[in-house]
Amino acid sequence: MLGSGGSGGVPLIGCGCAVCHSTDPRNRRLRVSIVVEYAGGKRILVDTSPDLRQQFLTQGLTSVDAVILTHAHADHMHGLDDLRSVNYHRNAPLEIWSDAATLREARERFGYAFAPPRTNAGIWYAPSLVAREMEIGRAHV
Repeated sequence: MLGSGGSGGVPLIGCGCAVCHSTDPRNRRLRVSIVVEYAGGKRILVDTSPDLRQQFLTQGLTSVDAVILTHAHADHMHGLDDLRSVNYHRNAPLEIWSDAATLREARERFGYAFAPPRTNAGIWYAPSLVAREMEIGRAHV
């Protein structure tokens, strides 16, 4: 678990509640992202929180094998630019999986990331993503 805070993180800027003023380290939470590791050491990143850089640094992560975006809210997608370092360590583009609407939003906001890779002497100037469409189920309550 890389982050479990709400869309503004915890503590929330300017909030006066007891949780946001707590000294308990469990009440200092980055925004939501998770890495799932499975057999063979493959890693899937679910969502790219705006806190992604800090999350990877804190956990000592440098690479993932694919990304899944659950939806297009900023707190789940706006760390996408930080994937340039992942491309550097992979030395290859990265597949990003989501439903058609979320991928459309990602392309609108981060069009440069879906362009052909741009490197110079091993330096990745932008994230390099390959969109893969999938159907993401909706829970019924």
